[in-house]
Amino acid sequence: MTAESQKVLDDDELLFDLRATRRLAEAVRRPRGSLIRDLKEIAGVFLSSVGDYVTWWLIREGIRPRVAVIDGKVERRNVGVRIPEGYIAYRCRNPAGLITREAWRTIKEAFKQALSGKHVCVVVDGEEDLLGFPVSYFTPSGGAWVYGQPGVGAIVVWVDEGRREVVRRLLVLFEPIICSSTSS
Repeated sequence: MTAESQKVLDDDELLFDLRATRRLAEAVRRPRGSLIRDLKEIAGVFLSSVGDYVTWWLIREGIRPRVAVIDGKVERRNVGVRIPEGYIAYRCRNPAGLITREAWRTIKEAFKQALSGKHVCVVVDGEEDLLGFPVSYFTPSGGAWVYGQPGVGAIVVWVDEGRREVVRRLLVLFEPIICSSTSS
């Protein structure tokens, strides 16, 4: 772990709520994974999803993500929250443009449950767009997560220790919020 990344992350715990910056936006402008061309690519792997549309698309296609992160919106339009049948539900707050410590801890707990064989749905009050960072961080090596890229399709991000290191480096591009009412 780099010294810089230790400023916001310590022993898998986020030290501050984080606000996205222009520098971060420039660094993640392009998709972080590859377009799914065939669902066989992701069959049988430990899979998670971020986004309502992509989560329900995967479920309709017979693929049940171990962890699904949703916010009840598709392209900023309210579609209502639907928790997939058989999923344990967790809830957290995460305003747009942030990664809150609450959301980070909730996703960490969701992955603990998923690794013990359960399916977990994290329902976000706010926005889930930046929560691919903790999803990448906590997905086990060899696993993957999927998100929707409007106008493009579903993007799969394969996770290994190199991907986690990329997450650590990108986290320092966020602005730490030292005193925040969004933390719990």
